Amino acid sequence: MQTLTPPPRIAVVRHERYPADPHLLRSVHALRDAGFDVEVICVHEPGRPRHERSDAVTVLRVLFQHKRHSVLRYLVEYATLPVLAAVIVAARSFRRRYDYVEIDTPPDWLVLAGLIPRMQGSTVVLYMFDNLLELMATDHGLAAGHPLMRALRTVQRLCAGLAHRLIVPHDMSRRFLGEQGIPSQKIAAVVPNVPDERVFLARLTRSKAEGARRKADERAGSFRLVTHGTLLQRYGIQTLLEAVALLRGRIPGLHLQIIGDGEYRPALEQLAARLALGDVVTFSGHVPFDRVAPALEGAAVGIVPMWAPFVPNKLMEYLALGLPVIAADWPSLRLCFDDKALFYVPPKNAQALADAIMVLYRDPQRRAALAATGRAVYRTRFAWERTRRAYLAVYGVDPAACARRSVNGP
Repeated sequence: MQTLTPPPRIAVVRHERYPADPHLLRSVHALRDAGFDVEVICVHEPGRPRHERSDAVTVLRVLFQHKRHSVLRYLVEYATLPVLAAVIVAARSFRRRYDYVEIDTPPDWLVLAGLIPRMQGSTVVLYMFDNLLELMATDHGLAAGHPLMRALRTVQRLCAGLAHRLIVPHDMSRRFLGEQGIPSQKIAAVVPNVPDERVFLARLTRSKAEGARRKADERAGSFRLVTHGTLLQRYGIQTLLEAVALLRGRIPGLHLQIIGDGEYRPALEQLAARLALGDVVTFSGHVPFDRVAPALEGAAVGIVPMWAPFVPNKLMEYLALGLPVIAADWPSLRLCFDDKALFYVPPKNAQALADAIMVLYRDPQRRAALAATGRAVYRTRFAWERTRRAYLAVYGVDPAACARRSVNGP
């Protein structure tokens, strides 16, 4: 009598909501579709069950919600979070051992949740989705030599040492970790922050998803700029508002739509009011991930005015839609895209951003060329249908099998 082998069991621990967080959903669905028995340990949401089985995934919403405040709040929150996660993961692993435990940062020391499974023989994967050193430097102005930054650097090395394999979101992260003394062979994959297009583009028709859009807005005489995501200071939307103020009256039909919500929204709304932008700027609030693409549809240009050297998911989403993009010039982006794919401007420079917007307004052909090249590079190098193979290869899944699933569907 043939004995059936149970599917490999994996716990994915992330301090985010499920299924609301698109990157967590993307990873979990990739693992599920590859035949894994997946458990998600994530943030509690009022109105949602703490424990449920949904779409062949076990979900435990037991972690407390994240609140961005002072450095002290960060430290208290991030000191207690790994303890709670470790207790939950250990209890589940004692019942039935995990084959893998994936820990998604921040914080880096959330990897402590994988200690008990590691001692049981589980493979621990640390997905360094955000670099806490960069976040602290950007959000709180801490210099590299600050005692807290030195301590975090040491902790980062120790945490990387506790994992068997690392995943990073872009090549600059790989270089940064190498400079911290983390062996390059530990970095099992570079998995960029790209959308799962099956979800992101689901509400668009095929022709719209291929970029055959924006004409209706242009015929109507409007020139709509868009930016979206969580509204935080480090995303540089204040620079974009200042640039729009410089352009007011110079571009007929100019309009900026800001999609998303966050703790920095009141400050941005106050700045828009001081700049008298009430008739040219719209704050649309939070939009569910599967409705973001239709909200962006018809835009003339997507703007990525980052104050920090990240490769944000909003950039990849604009490229997936076939929008031309103006982006703050950071080395992390230059490693991915050249000047033919993105229109670069110096960070925190409202005049340069205004000048770039004016250039693209006056030159529809350049907008079209940027959009075509940007999307082609995205499709060739970064689209999830390709990069999920690298992600699943970390867990021993054959890339050829991933390719067959991509063609045939889950």
